[in-house]
Amino acid sequence: MYCYSTPADAITLLRDGVGRGDLPPDSNIEVLADLIYGAMWYHLLVQHGPLDDQFAHEIVRAVI
Repeated sequence: MYCYSTPADAITLLRDGVGRGDLPPDSNIEVLADLIYGAMWYHLLVQHGPLDDQFAHEIVRAVI
């Protein structure tokens, strides 16, 4: 799984998604980035399971 180096990197990618029309123009990208990072950190801190591609796809599907 690819992890962004900073939340700002995720925000940049989400903005690009809005610009391409992949996300609605009124998307709150800061909240989307927080939801993605929050899920990732929770997963890491409680050792809930592996941070793998399946987890990444599930988080994106749930959030977006």
